[in-house]
Amino acid sequence: MSISPRSFLRLVLIVIMWPALAWFFMRTLDGLPAAENWPNILTPEMAAPIGLFIILFVVAAWLRTMRWRGLLPHELQTRPGLFSVYVWAFFIAVIAPFRTGELIRPAWVHHQGGSFADGAGAVVSERLADVVAIAGLLALCIVARPQTATDFTGLISEELLIVAPALFAGLLIAHLTGTLSARHLQRRLPKDAATSGLTLWTSNLLKGLSRAASAAAYVKLMGLTFLIWALLTAGHIVILTAMLPSLHWSGAVAVVTSVNLAGMLPVSPGNIGFYEAAAVAVLAAYGVPPEPALAVAFLVHVVVLAMTCTLGLAGRLHMARQGVRLSDLV
Repeated sequence: MSISPRSFLRLVLIVIMWPALAWFFMRTLDGLPAAENWPNILTPEMAAPIGLFIILFVVAAWLRTMRWRGLLPHELQTRPGLFSVYVWAFFIAVIAPFRTGELIRPAWVHHQGGSFADGAGAVVSERLADVVAIAGLLALCIVARPQTATDFTGLISEELLIVAPALFAGLLIAHLTGTLSARHLQRRLPKDAATSGLTLWTSNLLKGLSRAASAAAYVKLMGLTFLIWALLTAGHIVILTAMLPSLHWSGAVAVVTSVNLAGMLPVSPGNIGFYEAAAVAVLAAYGVPPEPALAVAFLVHVVVLAMTCTLGLAGRLHMARQGVRLSDLV
């Protein structure tokens, strides 16, 4: 297989700039973990927690694929290689600024004969469901340790115990209402107008947003979403409490919540720096000193990025064997 000089230059720039940017954001936001913290964290006993974390991460990735398949047009739900497409697209979304890699999956839908707008609507529906789940994790943290939440936010415990569950319930209702409204609006579009241009694009977008509008489809969407985040949270509880035995389990839940809120629109590649800053801030509220907190956050983030890259590149290799070219998805 030949490679053009322009493609080779792009590859060289990526190889050089990605670590440089990672180093810059780590040094700017947090600094690098001190060497004396590693012997207390990287012990032989950590092999089992890290292994379990990886297993839960892979299962969650598979469930994410199942969730996405349920939001695809019916004729695409049985296409082979959906897992490969998803993990490759997820990998690109993680390393690309502002999650522009999320466009990979709508582009794949278009390449398969569907509508790009339809695929984009499905991705937006997923992301909104994730926001609801993260709000649920936030409410769980506050209910489990209201005093810690009070110290961190400065609000009164009684207020937080009301506001946090109300926020979760409100977002869930808003997500359901938005999904039903999308179906209603899609049906109200003039049939003769939805043939070209902006009207057709809007119709397809609403179709993707409303594919979970039926009771069964919505229960499946949110059930898979809550299960995905339960597995990811369980993995973080296992690995963080193993590294930091004094950490309350709600502290691990709070880390999951904070790092994902910090990664909603990541600027740095892989959310490096912002991830660690969010994790260290939360762990400090739970009484963990900054240096070990940074070392733990750094290690967990390395494991997450390593698994994301491994699954993504394996998925890309499988796509290449199926004849899917990168130029088809750009």
